[in-house]
Amino acid sequence: MRFQFFLLMLVFFNLKAQPRQCLYDASFVPVIDLHREALTFRSLVTVPVVVHVISTTETEVSDFQIHAQIHALNRDFRKRGKEWLLMPQPFRELAADAYIEFELASVAPNGLPTLGINRKKINGNNAVLNDDIFYAERGGIDAWDTNRYLNIWVVEMHEALLGYASSPNDAGLPTDGVVININYFGTSRAESTYQLGRTLVHEVGHYLGLSHPWGDIKNECEEDDGLEDTPILRGPHYSCPPTDDQSCNGIPYYWNFMDYTPDCCMAMFTHMQAAQMQATLSYYRPQLSIASFDEPLQTAQFAVVPNPAKSAVAISWEDPIKSIEVYTSDGRMIRTFHPDSSDRYWSLCLSGYPKGILILVFHRNNGLRTVQKLLHL
Repeated sequence: MRFQFFLLMLVFFNLKAQPRQCLYDASFVPVIDLHREALTFRSLVTVPVVVHVISTTETEVSDFQIHAQIHALNRDFRKRGKEWLLMPQPFRELAADAYIEFELASVAPNGLPTLGINRKKINGNNAVLNDDIFYAERGGIDAWDTNRYLNIWVVEMHEALLGYASSPNDAGLPTDGVVININYFGTSRAESTYQLGRTLVHEVGHYLGLSHPWGDIKNECEEDDGLEDTPILRGPHYSCPPTDDQSCNGIPYYWNFMDYTPDCCMAMFTHMQAAQMQATLSYYRPQLSIASFDEPLQTAQFAVVPNPAKSAVAISWEDPIKSIEVYTSDGRMIRTFHPDSSDRYWSLCLSGYPKGILILVFHRNNGLRTVQKLLHL
């Protein structure tokens, strides 16, 4: 009865969707068999992201949309969405927190502060189903070190294709990353069927080693994604509730982020999918974490208050540091402070500084750097 009530509820969300399409080559050795310990691995990993936006004068992606998309990634990879609570109880128990978070890069490959966003204007509608977008000399944008950043290219492409991702076998290549149709990136700008940012959630799942639940072959029940807690499907679902149930065991299952359902019905990664992604990070992408750049900010060591700030901030630290540098969002250094060895406090007056994001870089005596962003109102 509970399950029937759930289906009746979802009738109100029944959508005739633009078919979700993505390109993915799943031909790599499933790392889950090599890293069974990942099933109980619960260490939080933070992945630095750089977003490359290639757009025409008719299309644009705002900084707000980019931040909203990063928020959507963290919402779903950390099981913070609400949709999974609407699923029948047996499926709720499969929903997992992947313990993976995403953050726009604060340090560029050259060591300078960054907001993690690159933009390039083009004239007309460039072809995107080729390698041009990955190379500046061919009209695109060069990737940042793909071993250390998740590169996301946001481009115009054929409306039927929402995005595509590289597989873990491509780790380190200049084309390694995710490509997203500009019309389906972010949240509020996207058309209604895919307005919750889950196109990128789906593609980042591929990037981290997940296949579609039906495997590589559609309309078969003999192949799946190799994970025990994702029911076998004949093929993708395009609506919810599905007008053509693709389940192979008679149990409707269409809430997984790796299916093709509309965003409002996507709700979960399973525990085995979470383990697969953690194992992929460990085995194929070991350098893909904030810690591979510098020691991350520790609140017990540094304090910047208030943040956001209007007129001044108080900056304090515990251990001696060599210097503090202040940068604008475009990487221009506007202030340097060299404290005495006994200093543990600095009051920074913001008068005359540009509004928006300022970046503070703390240089430690041991050579490490800590980066903190400050919002100047």
